[in-house]
Amino acid sequence: MQCGAQHRLASPVPVSRRGLGQRLARERGRVHERVHDRVERARRVARGGEGRRGLCPGREIAVHDGHGGVCVFETERDRSPDARSITCDEHHSAREHAGMVTMGTKRPLGRGSDAMLDERLGLTGRSVVVAGAGGGGIGTAVCRLLVEAGTVVAALDHDPAHLALSERAMDEAGGRYRSFVVDVRNADDVAAAVAEAAAAGRVHGLVHVAGGLFPDQWASLLETPPETFDSVVELNLRSAFLTTRAVGTHLVEQGTGGSVVHITSIAALSAMPFGAAYAAAKAGMVALTRTAALELAHSGIRVNAVAAGTVRTPRNVAQSSPDLAPAERAAIPLGRRGRPEDIAGAVLFLLSELSGFVTGQVLAVDGGSSTRPSFLDDDNLPVFVRDPEVRARLLGN
Repeated sequence: MQCGAQHRLASPVPVSRRGLGQRLARERGRVHERVHDRVERARRVARGGEGRRGLCPGREIAVHDGHGGVCVFETERDRSPDARSITCDEHHSAREHAGMVTMGTKRPLGRGSDAMLDERLGLTGRSVVVAGAGGGGIGTAVCRLLVEAGTVVAALDHDPAHLALSERAMDEAGGRYRSFVVDVRNADDVAAAVAEAAAAGRVHGLVHVAGGLFPDQWASLLETPPETFDSVVELNLRSAFLTTRAVGTHLVEQGTGGSVVHITSIAALSAMPFGAAYAAAKAGMVALTRTAALELAHSGIRVNAVAAGTVRTPRNVAQSSPDLAPAERAAIPLGRRGRPEDIAGAVLFLLSELSGFVTGQVLAVDGGSSTRPSFLDDDNLPVFVRDPEVRARLLGN
């Protein structure tokens, strides 16, 4: 995991030049009190551009100016002159992670309309658990986008090497996070990791990404061994139940509301030949999503799902060509496979205050493939329309 960088930053406060004092006053309690005592000093810095002003030995505020706005930080400097930021490759269990967190985000929040968007998202400084966070695919894209939005991520994954990919992405984005090596199929491990994340600050939500169907698990329904079916359901459905139960319990106890997002599949909305266990598990996630949404709504907790279509990830890129074949392109109305960032964008929306009146819903992010009827040919005409003149007229030939 990333051991704390030597410069620790409090939650950044996006402000405009005109509203610096008023915004800092509203943010009282989120930024150290001494920052508020030096509002006038910060104003002078904002007018003159970037700069730093000392508070006392080892502490300062920094104001970064540009593009129509300023960003004010309170910084605690390491007192050792030889201190350097270091990256550790070792990973720890949930119970060994107390206090181990990458501190600070240098994300330039206060850039004109960006400050307004940050406020509308309502995620700055909030903690979100991401289960299945590693691997360089959807989990990594979700982690990076969340820290870019100011979220503090609690990243859970069973593989330290996979987790390192997301840590690197969050470091590049200047984000704050905590990393936990956790098997999300183990109830005790999940509960311990979530409790550790909650101990560091109130949890706002959960993104459950963990799941999948491995190549050796593909089989017809009649040839699928019961143990394979159980294994697929355990990874894709039971794990989602465990993480939702653990995070949901803390959200209810906090009484602060929150948001839960499950990553399911468009296979849950129809069928998946040679992947019955996967389709059944993902359909179960949809039912879990809707049931949890109703049960938790009275606590102000929203629960939604993203039904992902075909997405190119490191796990499947070796089994597919870089370019889509004509038949593949025709199956996806938007003409391309999805990217992890496409799923992450939908997740950000559902976690944020922009979707504050949305719960119990399944958002398909699939390039339109789930809306395409099976009876259409490559030209988007029904296969039974064979009259050459009709086809020529409709296709403009």
